[in-house]
Amino acid sequence: MPKLLHWLPVLVVLLLGGCGPVYETVYDLTPPRSAEGRQCATQCQTTQTYCKRNCELEEDRCRSRARDEARRDYDRYVREQRDRGRKVERSESSFESSYGCGDSSCKAECGRDFRTCYTTCGGQVSSRRVCTAFCDKETAPAAEAAPSSPSAKGSARSEASSSLCRPNARVSVLSEGDWYPARVTGAVLSDGRCPIHYEGYGSEDDEAVPARRMKPLP
Repeated sequence: MPKLLHWLPVLVVLLLGGCGPVYETVYDLTPPRSAEGRQCATQCQTTQTYCKRNCELEEDRCRSRARDEARRDYDRYVREQRDRGRKVERSESSFESSYGCGDSSCKAECGRDFRTCYTTCGGQVSSRRVCTAFCDKETAPAAEAAPSSPSAKGSARSEASSSLCRPNARVSVLSEGDWYPARVTGAVLSDGRCPIHYEGYGSEDDEAVPARRMKPLP
């Protein structure tokens, strides 16, 4: 049974794949109009960042406890097997059960608190559902048409990236289900991603994102 738990995430993905496309809710943010409201909203974002980091720290502590417990269980198992003159067949990792440590409800609660805070500051939050996996099963295939060439697809992606990815341009970036205001810090990279800096956050949160995670700032 412990070994089966390690394959649980894979089994879940396979089951989801058999059931059809997977959707998640994303939230679009419209900043408050007043300077005071925008400053208030920035504080909401900072609080959410700390909240999510605390979730990650708790997840790390949970996994550490699971490893310690697995080590103790394994040592006890080895002693019992040797006392009985039996072969040690299991590994220490087979005793580890940390699948419950990745509980997403903690970060989800951070997101709910943030959205409540954001609207209290005068901002607007709207939600929509987007497909995140197995999207090829979202609709029945239409009549076959001549496939577009890889170069044409690459050109379309490049044009989409370059239209938004202009140094110092302000954009909205999708991160963990929410849209955040950000500023472009450089030109489009060779892999098509765009380097950005999230407004109100430190440079340690800077990243390069694909065009599909960007949209014009409202």
